Amino acid sequence: MYALGIKIKFNVTIGRTFQIEDLFRDGFRAISIGTGVTWPVPLNVKGETLAHVHYGVHFLERPGKYRLGKSMIVIGGGNVAMDVARTAMRMGVRDVKVVMRSDRCTANIEEREYAEIEGAQFIFNKAPDEICDDGVYFRDTVCDENHRVTSVSRERKLMRADTVMICVSQRPSKLILTQTDKIEVDGRGLVKIDGQGETTYPGVFASGDIVRGARTVVEAVETSKRVACAIHEYLQSNHGTEH
Repeated sequence: MYALGIKIKFNVTIGRTFQIEDLFRDGFRAISIGTGVTWPVPLNVKGETLAHVHYGVHFLERPGKYRLGKSMIVIGGGNVAMDVARTAMRMGVRDVKVVMRSDRCTANIEEREYAEIEGAQFIFNKAPDEICDDGVYFRDTVCDENHRVTSVSRERKLMRADTVMICVSQRPSKLILTQTDKIEVDGRGLVKIDGQGETTYPGVFASGDIVRGARTVVEAVETSKRVACAIHEYLQSNHGTEH
């Protein structure tokens, strides 16, 4: 990248030390936001702060820093849950259960198949009620034809595990977005863009999960390439000199 003239600045968090306006002040003519959705959505159940409870998106960043034990419960059925299950098994966890609240898995078919091949167990219709030192208490659920949970049982049962990984969803970091009112977001906190990838703040573009929500790396790369082309066109026009 350095050979292409790209300069990299490490250990900087936009939204803390300085803001988007500061980048424009210092001569940048266009900005691209690709911060993804790195903030996990909590379950909001009792026991979620216990030491053996972690969030999958954090675990995948530095898996070697975790003590996992011999058994794990992965709560959630998306692509992150599949990645967590497979990574844990490769790190030596013998018993990995992927537990879902509804009656279906939302991960890509390939992701699920690979997780099954590697030994993950899939358990459906279980709603987490409480996490304790020995594992997770679940209640049985019933879903309708649209896979929505319609009822939850009163009785709960303990599913034992050494480690609990929560992988129900992720949301965008708000550090950049809350520092300016010029970038509009939708109800989920995702950035709104036009057909060219430009946000409601002229000169600021966005791509990847910060726009579409948690998807695959391939999808994020594809959208980012398209936005990169749009930024190039933007810089070649008079718009690139507005700031």
